Amino acid sequence: MLCCKHTRLLFEFRFILRKGRLRAYRTFITLSLRACCDLVLQRSEASQDEDIKKFARQVETAIPVLKRGVLGVREKLDDALVAAADSPAPRVVKYLRECSSRMDELKKQVRGRRA
Repeated sequence: MLCCKHTRLLFEFRFILRKGRLRAYRTFITLSLRACCDLVLQRSEASQDEDIKKFARQVETAIPVLKRGVLGVREKLDDALVAAADSPAPRVVKYLRECSSRMDELKKQVRGRRA
């Protein structure tokens, strides 16, 4: 925050400003403000990088959990109950609804992590 300190000092000692030096003072203030803006931008970029890393860690932990859940539902759909032609229809429908509700839960988890 060196640039902001310079600007503050300039305003504290404004009584020594002379008319002939107005251009130099304007240049000094402009450069100081520019340096302050650069500092703020650097800090915001660093914060953005930290947020990106945090999001990447969250994704790395969430994907295996969701993948296991989807594979579990997929294995259930490979069940002989679904494939057999002589399986009772109400039982198969109930089973498929359970699988569908599990997939809906997984979708909610994905949407919840995005928010």
